Amino acid sequence: MGNYILDEMKDAVTFYEAIANTIAEQYLKGINEKNFFTLVLTGGNTPLKLFDLLVKNYSERIDWSKVYLFWADERCVSQKSYDNNFFNAKIHLINHLQFGGINPIQTNLSPKLAAKEYLNDVHLFLKKYSLKSFDMVILGMGNDGHIASVFNPMDQKEDEIYVSKTKNFDRVTMSISMLKKIKYKLLMIRGKDKLNCLKDQSMKLPKDMINYEKIIYTNDTFQ
Repeated sequence: MGNYILDEMKDAVTFYEAIANTIAEQYLKGINEKNFFTLVLTGGNTPLKLFDLLVKNYSERIDWSKVYLFWADERCVSQKSYDNNFFNAKIHLINHLQFGGINPIQTNLSPKLAAKEYLNDVHLFLKKYSLKSFDMVILGMGNDGHIASVFNPMDQKEDEIYVSKTKNFDRVTMSISMLKKIKYKLLMIRGKDKLNCLKDQSMKLPKDMINYEKIIYTNDTFQ
């Protein structure tokens, strides 16, 4: 991991506002370049309050009908499960706004087929608009240093989207190589444990394999 900007926020309110404002800034760049914006989401609990804030306060700054949503990773469970990233985004974000396009990972398929179909969906979208990659990805980080659902830094898959097996779930994830191609990579972390993990260079972890344009951090361990 190279040099990066670390923005430390005093509390949850300023933390989420900083992330939302960064999305709005990158949205304008996408609109100026091609009149739409591509945003890649990930899972966990941290994004949910962000989604609520975007719905409440960012309908004037962002024309959501020009925003296309994708996912960096997904747990291979029903799209009606709270363990499903798309389901949570649907409750907190998608049901409240009109998007240009929504592209979830199809977890009704087998994990291997879901990964194959999603890779095809991504390639078709990028080819349709002559894009090299997406505009922005919002990433979180686990206490173990994993990013999206990449848990092993040696897990260099030839496929750009593949199945990652963990104790509780099979997951479909974008590879590090695909994530690195995204124009603007924002990492959001909260709590000293994660900050210490971020700064720890004693061993190479997936979090060290991406050069982030910005990292937004708060020590506020809000629920």
